[in-house]
Amino acid sequence: MVALLTFPAVYYALLVGMTNPPGVLPATRHARAGRVAAALWLLTFASGLVIYVMRHVLW
Repeated sequence: MVALLTFPAVYYALLVGMTNPPGVLPATRHARAGRVAAALWLLTFASGLVIYVMRHVLW
């Protein structure tokens, strides 16, 4: 479910990063959207690893 929240943040960060010149990026929310996307992705990845270990190693 958290992975669904990651998509809009990644999409926004990519869209802003690819359509604006690098000098303009500090004035946008590009960096904040990227940090949010990375944090959500890391949470999703870590929870997936925990579930994998619980299902395939512990049982």
